[in-house]
Amino acid sequence: MFQKFLRFLIFLALFSLILFVAWEFLHHYIPVSFQYENVPYIILFYTILTAIFHFGAVSSNEKSGTGFMRFYVAATTFKLLILMGIMVVFALMNPEAAVPFIIYFFSAYLLYTAFETTIIFKFLK
Repeated sequence: MFQKFLRFLIFLALFSLILFVAWEFLHHYIPVSFQYENVPYIILFYTILTAIFHFGAVSSNEKSGTGFMRFYVAATTFKLLILMGIMVVFALMNPEAAVPFIIYFFSAYLLYTAFETTIIFKFLK
């Protein structure tokens, strides 16, 4: 299990690095009204969050197959609700930066969810 998780962490680090480099290159071409300069923190946040949830998924799969399904569905639902809460709280506390933050934060959610789902399905085979 440890080697599989370590391999996942390497893929996750590469994926995060690719996103960071893409952001570094593309953010100069984005209109100023849609720029959010703290994107590296969003990438770091999702990297850590994805690693934690993947570790939980792998651990639950070691126990039982049905435990994995329950964990994955519950964790995905919990994660989505927490992340939506973060977006709402940020929007209420920083209305002037809300739109750019939500665009980047939700885009990162979609990208990391697609990455995690792809890896999980490969892991289950």
